[in-house]
Amino acid sequence: MKVTREHLAYLRRRIAPLDTDTRRRQYLDGQYPRAELVTDADRRYRWDLYFASRAGIDADLPYTDTQLDTALRAVIAPLSPTAADDGYVIEKRGRTSAAGLWTLTYPDGTWQRTRTKRDAQRLADLHRTDRAAWTLEVRGSGATADGTRP
Repeated sequence: MKVTREHLAYLRRRIAPLDTDTRRRQYLDGQYPRAELVTDADRRYRWDLYFASRAGIDADLPYTDTQLDTALRAVIAPLSPTAADDGYVIEKRGRTSAAGLWTLTYPDGTWQRTRTKRDAQRLADLHRTDRAAWTLEVRGSGATADGTRP
C-alpha cells in the first residue's frame, strides 16, 4: 500500500517546522544521542524528525516501516548531497549492513571503501584540508606525505 497524498501532506506540515538548518548541522556533525552507533545519519535524521513531529500515522494506518521511510524520503531532503562541487563523491554500495558499504571517490579518480558515510565524509574533509594527516590516517604511521614508506 502506498502512502496517500493526504498523508504525505500531513507529514510535510508536521515535519517542516522541525527541519531546521541548526538541527541539520547537528546531525551532520554527529551531535545527537548515540551518534557513534549510527551508520546512516540520513535515515536517523528522517526518523528522529518523524518521531519528534508526533505524526503518529503508523499507529492508525497499515503502513510498514519501509513504506513510511519511503514517504519520509519524499518529505525530508538528505542532510547533505553525496557529490561535492570539489569532486569528492560518496556513494552507498549494497543494501545490507556488511562492512565496506560506502565508497569515497577522490577528485583524481582513486577510491576507497569505508564502513560509514561519516567516515567517508571525514576522510574527504581531511584529504581536502590536510594531505599529510590524511596520508597518516589512510596509510598508517610509516608513510610519508607523498605516500611512500621510508
